[in-house]
Amino acid sequence: MLFNKIEISPLLLSEIHFMGFSEFHINDNDFVIIDKNVFNKYKYTFPTNKVLILESNEELKSFNNLKNVYSFFSKNNLHKDNNVVCVGGGTLSDLIGFACNSYLRGVNLILVPTTLLSMADASIGGKNAINFQHIKNLIGSYYLPKKVIIDINFLKTLQEEHFFSGLAEIIKIAIVKSKSLFLIIQQNIEQIKLLNFGVLAEILEIAISLKCEIINIDFKDENQRLFLNFGHTFAHSFELKENIPHGLAVAKGINLALEISEKFAGLPTNTKNDIIDLFNAFNYNLKINYRNINKLALTKDKKHLSNTNKLVLLENLEIPKIMNLNNDEFNQIIKDLSKFKVYQ
Repeated sequence: MLFNKIEISPLLLSEIHFMGFSEFHINDNDFVIIDKNVFNKYKYTFPTNKVLILESNEELKSFNNLKNVYSFFSKNNLHKDNNVVCVGGGTLSDLIGFACNSYLRGVNLILVPTTLLSMADASIGGKNAINFQHIKNLIGSYYLPKKVIIDINFLKTLQEEHFFSGLAEIIKIAIVKSKSLFLIIQQNIEQIKLLNFGVLAEILEIAISLKCEIINIDFKDENQRLFLNFGHTFAHSFELKENIPHGLAVAKGINLALEISEKFAGLPTNTKNDIIDLFNAFNYNLKINYRNINKLALTKDKKHLSNTNKLVLLENLEIPKIMNLNNDEFNQIIKDLSKFKVYQ
């Protein structure tokens, strides 16, 4: 098995392991919560009878489903010395992470991400949430899993749009944190398209390590971790309005953030074009429809303060910055967005 039992430096209290899921030991006292598609595809059997199968979609992250998870925990007498093993993508881990954080004021969580997005981003760093009043991730917390088990073989059966959804988040962290990772991706476009697992494992491990560096410094989004929201302020609107996977919406949001960065943060045009060219090389749809920018979603953005709006912009590769705007300034930029050539 490729990358069997390779360990990345611990993230705060989490252990992150590259290993085959089949090699990971689950015992009869563990609780398993698994995505329905993953369960059906791989026909797993578990030594425990405490198994909950859930169908992953954005509607999963609701109070009703949170209550269903609590009921599963209560019915099967979950205690603080048990493990909850969550097998699935970021939507599922968001819900289960929030449930594990709040049940008994915290129970052991082990994440087994099955999508590239969840391997590179959602399972790393302890963010979890549910949606409320049609606003994505409005209610959430920070709660680190005990372990993250990354089995890259799950990518073999991942749908193409979800693969590129995850790749967009990897490109994002390269943009804000690592010229060298950006260059590796540029130099391996065709190999990435062909799902060369050697190349994918390399860029995935680098991306995870970079995110861990940031989170170890700024666990609760007070400064550097905010940079990981590059492209996200507008992406959540596109995700909601266009019903597209998160990472594909992030690619659109990055396109828009680059245009704003060129105008307000001095981003060199050639750097902006290099980034756009990389997304285009993977055939991302970067076209923006101004009508799909939801002002309510923007004001509910987690970086938004009562009279201060924080936009993550880019001065150059590896040099992100926060632009603080009052409500009038922010609204004017939103109004002016429809005039930007990015919409053409």
